[in-house]
Amino acid sequence: MAKKNLIINKVEYADVYKVNLPLADGSGDASYLETSDADAAAGEILAGKSGYVNGAKVVGTMPDNGATGGTISTPTGKVTIPAGYTEGGEVALDADSAKNITAKNIKAGVTILGVEGDSNVVDTEDGTAAAGDILTGKDAYVGGAKVAGSMPNNGAVGGDISTVAGKVTVPAGYTTGGDVQIAEAEQAKIVPGNIKAGTTILGVDGKSSVVDTEDADATAGEILAGKTAYVNGAKVTGTTTLPTITLTDGVLSIS
Repeated sequence: MAKKNLIINKVEYADVYKVNLPLADGSGDASYLETSDADAAAGEILAGKSGYVNGAKVVGTMPDNGATGGTISTPTGKVTIPAGYTEGGEVALDADSAKNITAKNIKAGVTILGVEGDSNVVDTEDGTAAAGDILTGKDAYVGGAKVAGSMPNNGAVGGDISTVAGKVTVPAGYTTGGDVQIAEAEQAKIVPGNIKAGTTILGVDGKSSVVDTEDADATAGEILAGKTAYVNGAKVTGTTTLPTITLTDGVLSIS
């Protein structure tokens, strides 16, 4: 509020902002205020009210809107607050929407109005598993629907192969694993000495001296005595002896 220096009856009064003068009829005082520093416009004074600004009376035009408030029920919804005076109020989400804004209703990684989505809430649209792709007794969500698994749980699977045509059948479904192998007794037989030269069985090369003797035809008498050979699968000991050659007095004798 502006203050002025006044002189009344030749007496100076400093920093005066209000002067009260008695009324002629003695009924009271008339008050005079310094208003040169006031700057309110009509729109800044409530309608129905008035005030003095820079020496002039100003009648207010600011609307009195009373209580202001409302609810928002859509993502783009809004409540318009009109210009003017308001005695206050509340703008809030409608009750049904507010109660649904919980972590369990919001996708993981998304925060809506300060509420973070639950880590278990995900968009399952791109899921492709069918019941047979999910272990029996277990569930998963695919394309928005809960799918109960039907894949058999076969536990451990394994076995031995003991013949050339032997096999171990592994059933369709889930298995915790296991070993399928050549029977130990058969493993011991798969060594180079038991495999023909030039043949490889299960990664083991045959021994060079192991051959098929089916086409051999020598007899014992055709093999030198003291020597052996294999003919048609059997070991043959030679019986043939070399002749004795002697030279006596210029005579060569063979016996």
